Amino acid sequence: MRVNSEGRVFDLQELQQSVDTALQRLADPEEAARAARYYGSGGPFLGVRIDALHRLADDLGLRLLGADDTGAPMEFAESLWQRGAHEHRFLAALLIEMLPKPYSESVWVLCDRWLDDADTWELVDRIAVGIVGEMIAADSSHLEDLRHWTASGSLWRQRAAIMALLPLNTDGRSHPEETFAICGPLMLATESHVRHALAWVLRETGAAAPDATATFLLPYKFKVVNSLLREAARKLPRHLERAIVGG
Repeated sequence: MRVNSEGRVFDLQELQQSVDTALQRLADPEEAARAARYYGSGGPFLGVRIDALHRLADDLGLRLLGADDTGAPMEFAESLWQRGAHEHRFLAALLIEMLPKPYSESVWVLCDRWLDDADTWELVDRIAVGIVGEMIAADSSHLEDLRHWTASGSLWRQRAAIMALLPLNTDGRSHPEETFAICGPLMLATESHVRHALAWVLRETGAAAPDATATFLLPYKFKVVNSLLREAARKLPRHLERAIVGG
């Protein structure tokens, strides 16, 4: 038995059962089939809509966060992850994201392990942007881990390495050098999930550091698919954008 911040006693096993009951009630076979087509990988899918998962995560956060045993949310998130369905794992990532910041090193270890199992872009992005990226924005010591992920041969770890850079280049932050060091080795990747991540992160980097981003992109003008350059340059000033994507 555990005690939350309001002094209410709860049991993790009973909480797990209540989550399973809620997910079964919200599950929709047609939505599950749509999700399988949409993501093109991963599963199984229960067919629970994202907005419903966020509401369920908020309820779990109220019941778990602030528990006298600070390991309770992580223990419960791990149990959710091990249930294996996409929705269980999405909930697990949301719950970890809600932990007080700065995140502990044990959160990094947990997310690193989860990336071995993550098999949709949505799970990868939730972990990479919402948790890993925020940790790196607060403490750059894990940038070396991202470099290892780029060389891992796993398209999901490669995407995670790129997407984790997003918090470094939004909300008033700008870290172009660190971003280019991670993105550079993957610029010639052919996997669409990796290319889309590159375009997204470099587009935001360009908004914050246009000259540096244009300098980085220009050597790839005739080496990568035009759609990647076009998206990556979309927030650059017009003259720089034309230099990158023009004929």
